[in-house]
Amino acid sequence: MQSHGEVESTAEVKRVLIVEDYPDDVLLIERVFSRLPVEIETMHLDDGREAVKLSEAWNPLDEFFDLVLLDSRLPGASGLEMLKALRMSDPMGKVPIVLLIGASGDDFSEVALGYGADACIVKPLAPEAFMDKVRKIAETWLNLN
Repeated sequence: MQSHGEVESTAEVKRVLIVEDYPDDVLLIERVFSRLPVEIETMHLDDGREAVKLSEAWNPLDEFFDLVLLDSRLPGASGLEMLKALRMSDPMGKVPIVLLIGASGDDFSEVALGYGADACIVKPLAPEAFMDKVRKIAETWLNLN
C-alpha cells in the first residue's frame, strides 16, 4: 500500500481502494490524497475481479477500506458487475463505493446508484476538475470536515 499525506503518527489512517485501469487517473487521485490533511493508504488494482477476490478473502474486517473508487469500465467485467459483486461480499457491504463513470450521462449514474454505488464521478474531466471532484468525495466519505 502507498501512503499519502503527512500527519502526526497518532492520527487515524484512512484506507482507500482504487480500482482503476487508467494510470493517469490513478496518479491524479493519489495527487489529491497527498494534499489532504490526513494520512491515506491506498491500494491500487486494475481489475475488478481482483477487488472481489480481495474482499472475499479479507481478514480482519475492522481493518478494511474506508472508501472504494471503482472504474465503471474494467478489463473483463463491467463496473456494474463488479459493484454488484462487491456489495454482496461481507466487508464491502458497508464501505462507501464511488463509481468513476464515462461521459454517458445521468442515466448510467441512476443505474449505478440503484446497484449500490454511494456516488458517481463522471469523467473525463479536465485534470483539475477531476481532482476537485475526488477531493470533495474524499472529504465527504472519509469524514474530513
